[in-house]
Amino acid sequence: MQTSDNMESDFVIRDATPQDLAVRAELVRCSITEYDLEAFFMLFFQELTLHVCVLGGAVVFIFLGGGAGAAAALLLAVLGALGAGAALAHRAAAERLAARLPAELYGVVATRGGRVLGSASVAECWGPRRSGWLQALAVAPGWRRRGLARRLLAHVRARALVEGLESLEAAASSLQAPAAALLHAAGWEMRGSYHRPLLGAALTLPMTRMGLELPHA
Repeated sequence: MQTSDNMESDFVIRDATPQDLAVRAELVRCSITEYDLEAFFMLFFQELTLHVCVLGGAVVFIFLGGGAGAAAALLLAVLGALGAGAALAHRAAAERLAARLPAELYGVVATRGGRVLGSASVAECWGPRRSGWLQALAVAPGWRRRGLARRLLAHVRARALVEGLESLEAAASSLQAPAAALLHAAGWEMRGSYHRPLLGAALTLPMTRMGLELPHA
């Protein structure tokens, strides 16, 4: 299956092939690790982190006799640990997702001149209905705001109908507000929200579950 856009006829949206896998995996990695800074600030302003900074500074300053410099050093150490933790967690998540691409139900790519610039991946979603899980949607940084993600989603939906899926499902974190807005604009509805544990219940990542109902026999 292959489509093109009249306004951007040099962009082609087509089904992914095994030859696209390496480029698609790199797009997925970049789409996750680019949120390192946002993840850092999100983690820093969570209640547990602020408590650690305040209590740690109090212990150093009051009980251990450290001055303001020692308390500042503690804060810098916490900041460094958070930054490293966010980066490591994102890279681990990116590698896990990239490793799942070969087992996808189907994949879609956006190309120009044979170069893969965007990718979407749908996995089989286990449950009472036959649904697809949109596990990845990524566009190369230099090619965003050209409608490629929207066209990828349209092709994902068309292919889902061919596959006989009853719905498409996805989840977007609070760091991925643009992705959630894109899905909503494409007709996806909010299914609910939840918090994904990062460190038990103390550190969590707010998530939004979204879905698209499909016509089926």
